[in-house]
Amino acid sequence: MVTRKQVALEARVSGAAVAHVLNGSSGTVRVSPATRQRIRSVANRLGYTPHPHAVALRRGRTRTLAFIVPEPTVYLSHPSGILILNQLIEAAREMRYRLLIHGDMSEMPDARLIDGCLVMVCPKESAEALAALAGRTPMLTLGVQIPGTVCGELEGASWAASWTAAARYLCTLGHRHIALVDATEAGHPRNGFAAFREEAARSGAEVRLDCFVNDWRLRRYPTVAEICRLDPLPTAACVFDDDYARTLIARLAADGRRVPADVSVFSCQTHRDGGDIFPQMTGTDRGTEAAYGRMLRDFIRMIEGGARTEAIRVRMAEPELIVRESCAPPRAGAGRGAQGVDALRVGSRGANPLPNGGGR
Repeated sequence: MVTRKQVALEARVSGAAVAHVLNGSSGTVRVSPATRQRIRSVANRLGYTPHPHAVALRRGRTRTLAFIVPEPTVYLSHPSGILILNQLIEAAREMRYRLLIHGDMSEMPDARLIDGCLVMVCPKESAEALAALAGRTPMLTLGVQIPGTVCGELEGASWAASWTAAARYLCTLGHRHIALVDATEAGHPRNGFAAFREEAARSGAEVRLDCFVNDWRLRRYPTVAEICRLDPLPTAACVFDDDYARTLIARLAADGRRVPADVSVFSCQTHRDGGDIFPQMTGTDRGTEAAYGRMLRDFIRMIEGGARTEAIRVRMAEPELIVRESCAPPRAGAGRGAQGVDALRVGSRGANPLPNGGGR
C-alpha cells in the first residue's frame, strides 16, 4: 500500500504538501500549480489513494447515508422493496455516497458516522428514537411522519389513476365479476375501490365487485383464501401490488386454477422490469422506484447545500398500462349470475356489506 511519505519522497516535496494537495488538509502550506501537478502525477503513477475515513474526518463529511428499515429481510424480499433499494443505491452512487442498511431498531445509527438517513417504515415503538436521531442528522422520511424531518412527497399521478386504468382494461376484456384488493393506510382502505367502481359504471357494464382490504406491511394476506372460497369464483382480480398478485396466483394454482384461463390477475403496482415470474404480470407501472431515486438526489443536494427544507416533492408521470400474460378475456359462460351488491371484506373477518359498495 502506497503511503503519503512515499509520494513525498518521489515528488521531492514535504509530507505536508502531499497532504494539502491529495487529502484536502487545511493549514498554511502554499503549493504552486506546477508542484500540485507533479504531486498528482506521482500519486497516480504509484497508485496512491487517500484513506476514506481520514478524508471524512478532515472534511467533516462521511458521504454515508443510513437507510433505516425495520425487518430488512421482509422489506428487501418484496418486489417493490428491492427495486426501490436498487434505485436508492444507484442515486447514492451517482452522487458519490454510500448507502448503509440499518435494520436494528433497538439502537439507532451513530449520527457522527453518517451525513443523513432515510426512513420508509416507522414502528410506533421506534418513533421517539427516530425523532431524536432527526435532531442530530438530516432525515428524509418516505411515507411516514416523524417530527423534525424532511418529508418526501410524491406528486402527480394518484393511486386512483391506476385503479381507473384497471377498470377500463378489465371491463373492456369482458370481465363482469371482479375481486378488488386494496392496501390499507392507517387502518383504512385507500381510494382504489371508488375509482374502479366509477370507471366500471362509465363503461355501462353491470359488474359485481367483491372488495377486500389487506395490510401490506407484514406481507400476510389472509384475504387470498377468502377470494379463493368465493362461489362463483371471480373471473378477474385487481390487486394492489405484485407481491399480493404472486401470492394469489400461487394459491389459485394450488387449488387447480389457472391464470389467466380461469382467473385474470391485474396488479396496480407492477414494473416494466417484471422479472422472470410466470405468468408475466399485467398491470400499471407508477414509476414509484425511479421517483424515490430522484428524491434521494434532491436530499443529498440539500445536505451539501446546508439549507434544511421541510419537504422534498417529486412529480410522477401518469401510470403506464403494461399488458403481458396474466390477464385475458373470461371463458365463455364464466361469471354468469355474478351480478349483485359489492361487499367489503377486511382480513379474514368475513363480509361487511357497505351501502356504497365499500371503499373510502
